[in-house]
Amino acid sequence: MSKYFSFNYEAVDDLGSQLSRGLTGYALKPRANGRLDTLWIFLPNKTLEIRAEITPVDDWEEIGTLQFRCLPENEPCPDKTLIPSSWLEIASISKLLVEDKKFKAECGIVIKNTEGNNLFIVVGALPLTIELKANFYENNFQPECNINMYSTSLIFKKT
Repeated sequence: MSKYFSFNYEAVDDLGSQLSRGLTGYALKPRANGRLDTLWIFLPNKTLEIRAEITPVDDWEEIGTLQFRCLPENEPCPDKTLIPSSWLEIASISKLLVEDKKFKAECGIVIKNTEGNNLFIVVGALPLTIELKANFYENNFQPECNINMYSTSLIFKKT
């Protein structure tokens, strides 16, 4: 039987429920090499901090997974970059999974707004980095795995 590695949640009740309320902005903490160390997603009434962590599979094999943390109101974070108001209307949210004979791991999420735009948040190719791909963010997207290798698991769909 293969191992299952899920997201790490700290003070986050229901990720799908939280994100389905819409997104108002984001903030980034880049590393010296330009890759992202931390991403903050601003929701109408909360802020989620997202980081990557290394999850050991066995001996020398490891996979990156995401850690989500709800920020306390008094904890500072970088200035918010506003995003288009279309991100207040979320159509669906799915976990992105990497599957192997030995494991299945939750390695990212894709959020789709009602205009059909996707926001990908995944573990990066470099250890302990995250990657962001969206219509409001320009970068050289370098996920840990080719985006076509991920399977999806729906966690929210607007009815």
